[in-house]
Amino acid sequence: MADFRINFYQNLSTLLNAGLPILRAIRTTQQRSLRRHRHILRHIEEDIHAGVEMSESMKAFPRLFEPLDVMLVHVGEQTGQLAEILKNLGDWYQFMQKQKRMILSGLIYPFFMIHVGIFLIPVPWATLDGGGMETYLHIVISSLISFYAPLTIMFLIVKLTPPSGILRRIQNTFVLWIPLLGSAFRCLAIGRYCSVFSVMYKAGIPILQCAESATCTCGNLAVARLFEGGYTAAKSGEPMSNGFSPSLPPEFLELWSVGEESGDLDKASEKLAEIYLDKAQFRFNLISTWTPRLIYFAFVFVMAILIVKAFVKIYSTMINSLGNF
Repeated sequence: MADFRINFYQNLSTLLNAGLPILRAIRTTQQRSLRRHRHILRHIEEDIHAGVEMSESMKAFPRLFEPLDVMLVHVGEQTGQLAEILKNLGDWYQFMQKQKRMILSGLIYPFFMIHVGIFLIPVPWATLDGGGMETYLHIVISSLISFYAPLTIMFLIVKLTPPSGILRRIQNTFVLWIPLLGSAFRCLAIGRYCSVFSVMYKAGIPILQCAESATCTCGNLAVARLFEGGYTAAKSGEPMSNGFSPSLPPEFLELWSVGEESGDLDKASEKLAEIYLDKAQFRFNLISTWTPRLIYFAFVFVMAILIVKAFVKIYSTMINSLGNF
């Protein structure tokens, strides 16, 4: 299902660019929206009619409009660039929806194949060892617990702890250590940082505010720490690249530095966002491609071991039987 904000921002931007007043544009967008969203647009329309800014009215729906949305819309209202900023926001949420779908499509099939392996691999093991159903169930239950326990812990940390808490930081750091998956999430976080920074910087928001908001919204606290020095450097009047952690990729630091020197930091950050989001997508595609294959190879390997084990057992029994004669 499409994010309501994508259609809202893009439609409103198109209507404003066509010359419609904000009230008429919102009323038209309301007519095109789903019924469950019309009351939100009606509330915003009534507030604007009463003299309230759109950004202020949006604060009444914090679950729908994030602080970044409110801040950018407010900047657009003050600078006269509301249509352009709304288009950028629509593009941003469209990108985010694409990333979520990419991650889900990349992980669902491997998730399925892991369960296939958990339920199938113990079958020959339990049969050849003579343990029967009891041994089979013990292996399956142990495997499921080993698989779901860390996932459950990470889920509870994400849902029940503050976004900036120590447990969340530990969980984010742990994710980065997972082979290939950690690299994918690292690239995704860097790409998100650059995307947010680019959207805000092009909207005319001061660089300090851009750096702070981009750091807070990159999606991984461990990666966010690598960018914190950029805000400190900018606050001291130095280039942001002077404060970035040297642990960041060299090509990122180089391209960002070139953008600062040339005065095209908005284009440089946009290009970096494209590069690292493509890298993230490539890694997620690798995960979705190779995880089922690795599970299949593991299954074949275990089966081969069990067959050899069974053959050795039968051969030993035959030798012992012949020895008794």
